[in-house]
Amino acid sequence: SLRTPPSARVLSKRGRCLFVHDRRATASRRRRVERSGGELFASAGQGRRAWLRLLDELGRRDVCELLIEGGSAVAATALAARVVNRVTIFYNPRLIGGDGVPLVGALGVREPARAPRFRTLALEASGEDWMWTGEPL
Repeated sequence: SLRTPPSARVLSKRGRCLFVHDRRATASRRRRVERSGGELFASAGQGRRAWLRLLDELGRRDVCELLIEGGSAVAATALAARVVNRVTIFYNPRLIGGDGVPLVGALGVREPARAPRFRTLALEASGEDWMWTGEPL
């Protein structure tokens, strides 16, 4: 929805920054991102077809890696579309419970046996924080 403020550090970095947005993003938000130096790519939905269209566009731009950091709903659509080849999760050993923001949105999983599974590649500690990296099985 292009809610990134023009003062966001991601826009002040050198290099290209492509913002993938819903076609319903307002014209004023699109102009604001462009004036701040961001490039725009309108997404056609959230399913596998939309992800593959985006990956094709990134390939045309010679982009070889993509960091998906759009919140729990975006993470869920990428996982459901099976376009994720690595997951990194940063966490702290504190429990917020249902008051917190979910890590991943709804995946339509009704049984644990049908949940996406991952092989652990790395687990690293940094103070109280942990970083887990895995790949889909």
